[in-house]
Amino acid sequence: MLLVATRIRCSTLKQMFTNTLFFDNLTYNTFSRYGTLYYISLPFLFIGLVKTARETWLSWRQKQLDYAAPVLFWLLGEFVMGCILKGWSTPNTTRMIGIFIAYLYLITAGICRVWNCLKKIWQKRAFGGILASLYAVSFLSFAHYYFTDYNQLAYPMNWLFYETYDDIPAFLEEHRDQSWASRGVCYPSNYMYYLWSFRVSPYDVNIPVNGIQTFGKDSINEFPEKILVRNNYVVSNLDQPSIEFLTQIGYIPVQMDKHIFFICPFENYDVAVSQEQLFYLDNIHVLDQDIKFFGWCVDPEADAPFAGYLLEIDGAMVDVQKTPRTDVAGVLGREDYLESGFTAIIPLDTLGTCNSLTLTGVRADGSQSVIYQILRKEK
Repeated sequence: MLLVATRIRCSTLKQMFTNTLFFDNLTYNTFSRYGTLYYISLPFLFIGLVKTARETWLSWRQKQLDYAAPVLFWLLGEFVMGCILKGWSTPNTTRMIGIFIAYLYLITAGICRVWNCLKKIWQKRAFGGILASLYAVSFLSFAHYYFTDYNQLAYPMNWLFYETYDDIPAFLEEHRDQSWASRGVCYPSNYMYYLWSFRVSPYDVNIPVNGIQTFGKDSINEFPEKILVRNNYVVSNLDQPSIEFLTQIGYIPVQMDKHIFFICPFENYDVAVSQEQLFYLDNIHVLDQDIKFFGWCVDPEADAPFAGYLLEIDGAMVDVQKTPRTDVAGVLGREDYLESGFTAIIPLDTLGTCNSLTLTGVRADGSQSVIYQILRKEK
């Protein structure tokens, strides 16, 4: 046990040095291009550490407290604290923020040490000019990267730091008479921002009982694993991959201040035909870069499932498979409804490009009946 504990502490100590001197792989803390401290500072930090340790040792031998001693003890204290951290509390940059007080002192001490070692004025001027230029270039490069590329590359941190949805309730209220406003909305951040923005009482949500994934028709904790095509979506202006993905599916983007509201692609269409009874189109979702179009239907004339189905998209036929629906048979109490399901896999951009989609039921005698048809609205 002692050996295992020692190995864990050594691993933690190594991680602490790596995370605080270089980068900790958390994009909201640091990134490898620049590190936690500009990499040009590291040689001076080590020189300063040697200088500080030597001065502390000499002050102890001479029984005089040197000003460098408290800094060294501070650094050692941070090391001890970092070794205690484990699990989610591993010594990342944020949790070890106190160590940078000592690091900054050591870097300064290292620069002063090099400066004092230079005997000639021109050497000191050259050293000062080169060092100032390196830090200036590093700062300008970092500032440019931070305000441009970093905004896109660091987007995964949205679950930690995110804008509230203050603009969404007002937007939905303004358009509450529109059919799409009654659809469920998927929000790309965790529940707390949703609750704050919509002023929902925690007692209504009852997280211990209901969980934190949904509230009513809305999804409030990241995008679901399967993109629900019949829902609306809200994404950040910075989330370029999601913006491109939803646009490809056929969602209608509405630019807002902090977000883009994507209206369900079915709002591009008018429903020309829809069997009123014994037909249901399930919540269509994206599956492996395609759309899974599925549901169930019973022929109202025969009071039995159709023998087969045809799906036509802009004149092209798409393969439709009959699928068993134990849920339908169980709820309706009809075993003969077991084969009422249908499933078709259609291209991801279908609802963004097609003008018509028609689902037809085929009876055993070969006769057909249109079950569902949508036609693109005229602009």
